[in-house]
Amino acid sequence: MSLWKFNDFEAEVDFADADFIETLEEAQAQLEKDVLAIPAVGKVSDLLRAQVDCYANFFDSLFGNGASNIIAEGRCSVTPYIEAANSLFEFYNSENVRYTNIGNKYIPRSGGNRQQRRYNERQNSRNYNRNHGRK
Repeated sequence: MSLWKFNDFEAEVDFADADFIETLEEAQAQLEKDVLAIPAVGKVSDLLRAQVDCYANFFDSLFGNGASNIIAEGRCSVTPYIEAANSLFEFYNSENVRYTNIGNKYIPRSGGNRQQRRYNERQNSRNYNRNHGRK
């Protein structure tokens, strides 16, 4: 579990927890549906409010009611939501790399069976390469 921070908002997130990932996937699916429902034409202010509502619903469903107000600092602007979404995505990627590195420690690296290891050793030795015309 790690602490994700964005401006004044802090939340414990665990990308190794199936329940949290399920909530994230549901929030992302709902965000995609909400974005597709935004009309293509209209007043710019109405379009921006619709986008703000989409992101507010995403963050509220992911972190609980009121999270979107803290993230946007009470403003009706898309900018803090986009920055928060990018920050969360970058945090997810860095945590994914960390989990992969931890998991790689436990993957056996035997290099094959005895015959395969000996063959590879012969291929890489200087004497074998010199005697068989390889450089």
